[in-house]
Amino acid sequence: MTTYAAALADLQTKLGAKEGLIALASIVQPHASISTPQPAARLVSSYYENGAFYFTTHATTAKILQITENPAVALCVIVESFIADGVAENLGWVCAPENAAIMAKLRVAFADWYADANDDNDPDTCVVRIKLTKGRWNFPHEGRQQYIDFLQERVY
Repeated sequence: MTTYAAALADLQTKLGAKEGLIALASIVQPHASISTPQPAARLVSSYYENGAFYFTTHATTAKILQITENPAVALCVIVESFIADGVAENLGWVCAPENAAIMAKLRVAFADWYADANDDNDPDTCVVRIKLTKGRWNFPHEGRQQYIDFLQERVY
């Protein structure tokens, strides 16, 4: 059985230190046109590091409004057959001093398009962190799965 440290190392090897596309799902809370919470999914360019995914966006987007109301999210890394649940948090302005270290990495990972899609002068341009709570690798050609509990730091 794989250890938790080995599972994190595997995640870092497969997903880390580069741009990756994830399908991110959040919850739309009931409002005038819907009576029950509904899932909302979209593709997001992200960066993985140490049990968390990061991405940049604008604070007025639907995903940020949804995350603010309910930070529970789910995501899927399609090519790698990895799915996870996590807690999303708007870390604030991309140029805030406390975001300098992660933004240095994101600007490199997203270099091909970052300047076209983001306005660093706008204080509503923000960085979001999704801390993973549980995840599952699917190995369909091997007929097996691996579960990772990020909160209990175990693999099963």
